[in-house]
Amino acid sequence: MKGLFIGTGFHRCQKGLTNPQMIEPVIKTENITVYHADAFDVAQKRCSTCKVNQPASAFGKNARKYDGLQNECKKCRSLRYRTNTQAKREYDHSLRAIKKATKEATKKQYEKEHADEIAAEAEKRRMIARRKDTERSRRWARANKDRVAARNKKWRVANRLAVAAHEQRRRAAKSGAGGSFTAEEWKELCRQFGNQCLRCHRTDVKLAADHVLPIVSGGSSDIQNIQPLCLSCNSSKGTKHVDYRL
Repeated sequence: MKGLFIGTGFHRCQKGLTNPQMIEPVIKTENITVYHADAFDVAQKRCSTCKVNQPASAFGKNARKYDGLQNECKKCRSLRYRTNTQAKREYDHSLRAIKKATKEATKKQYEKEHADEIAAEAEKRRMIARRKDTERSRRWARANKDRVAARNKKWRVANRLAVAAHEQRRRAAKSGAGGSFTAEEWKELCRQFGNQCLRCHRTDVKLAADHVLPIVSGGSSDIQNIQPLCLSCNSSKGTKHVDYRL
């Protein structure tokens, strides 16, 4: 029944009428009285919260209500909204804290129960990343051969002792004689003999690691079988077994 509403105890008026009983009802039964909605306008309304009769302007609009107004006045509605909003913020904050703590506890428990699986998966990811890095470096080196050669040459000049130690390890591994020495051990050996060639006693020449007992004769590349000789004396000695340290 559009345009009709059931009579209530609200104070209403139209053309000076303040009592709904003075308006002709459309339908009237023992329990229900129905009036035309256009028969009168709302002048005052009782707030459902503060229970105070207030002018219609004190209420917000609500088209779903038969009188077009909210049940609460604007003041009560605003106060309730602010109170509920603050309470909701506090509730949400506490709920987030609980969820965070629960999530962290669950994560720790899972990590404890699956430690081996997690470690294996992490190692797998590291290996994949390492292979990708290696392949990327190789692609770059193939595309920049001149730059790589210049860089390697510069490093070899600045690290002659390390190059010598590496070369001796390479020769020993190739021959199967075994043994090795580090760049620090070679540097200390040269310092022990005054940084001079033990055969010609020159100090202004580049020293090479000579095997007292040559590799071809079964000598190893341990530092105990190494003596510092210049390149010329090392070539002259050849594969003879001569100990110039004595």
